[in-house]
Amino acid sequence: MLREWHENFPPTEADIERNQQVADYQGSRNLFVDFPELADRISDF
Repeated sequence: MLREWHENFPPTEADIERNQQVADYQGSRNLFVDFPELADRISDF
């Protein structure tokens, strides 16, 4: 179910912008927003 959601709803421009704002504030990023293809490397997702 989570993988299907991930495939059907890729990160939007708003998600990417919010990810940058969070990174600017707290110094960490959501790698699944930066690199959505990482989800394909998780076998038990």
